[in-house]
Amino acid sequence: MQQVVFIIAYCACFMCACQITIPGGKNNPDVCKEYGRLESKVDILTAKLDRSLDMLKKKNEQVTDVCKGDGRLESKVDILTAKLDRSLDMVKKNNVQVKEIMITVRRKTDFTKLSLKTYHPLDNNKYDSALLSRRTDDKNVALRKKSQQSSWHLKTHSWGNYVCCATEYANDGNATTYSHTNYDNLPYWLVDLENVYDIKRIEIINRFDFAGQRLKNADITVGSTLKEMSLCAHYKGPAKLKEHLIFYCNRQMRGRYVKVTIKAKEYLHLSEVMVFAPEISE
Repeated sequence: MQQVVFIIAYCACFMCACQITIPGGKNNPDVCKEYGRLESKVDILTAKLDRSLDMLKKKNEQVTDVCKGDGRLESKVDILTAKLDRSLDMVKKNNVQVKEIMITVRRKTDFTKLSLKTYHPLDNNKYDSALLSRRTDDKNVALRKKSQQSSWHLKTHSWGNYVCCATEYANDGNATTYSHTNYDNLPYWLVDLENVYDIKRIEIINRFDFAGQRLKNADITVGSTLKEMSLCAHYKGPAKLKEHLIFYCNRQMRGRYVKVTIKAKEYLHLSEVMVFAPEISE
């Protein structure tokens, strides 16, 4: 009898704990912010309730065997079992609802199947190229390789407090510098990778201080020679200051040259262009 009273009290606590609701519906962003912790708590609670229900059912069987003549006690245990079943179902439904919310959010933000992924600006202007390689065997094969641009703005390596505007600043491994063309028709920047690589992705960090919106309507092309360039991806834009753009080619591409071209009359300035590909074995 003491065991039954204990389990009834124990399960009643879980009945209170499992009264989980999802405020604001599926489009409430506040719910999604704490999704990871919420889902974990719900899963833990579901598991505990499963164990509690199993334990209660075993106790119910024991009580039934020992106290077959006490209909009231058996009835109470049956009622509590039914309540716990309903509570457990509610927890599971809420868990499913939380997961559906996150699936909806991820569908809006997961661009892995598209040719372009856009990330928020970096917290600072410097980056770790090993981190940006996404922990794969791919290497930034454009780093400090020979590059050129359609023109060289002001023919200077510094402009006031800014380290600007030489072509090599777009692949020097430092996002606090940037290349800069004049106001050209179809301005471009290109890099010679010095070998033909299997291009996995191309990443661009936009200028960090001014006029980030100029980066728009841009073609990213790849080719084994400058006369044989094919479209990897097109960026509609416009980009934001310091925005980090990641492009996956619309098909498997090999090439020695990578070129960024704005399809209009505009300035082109780039803080960093990175081309990731597997290293070539010697």
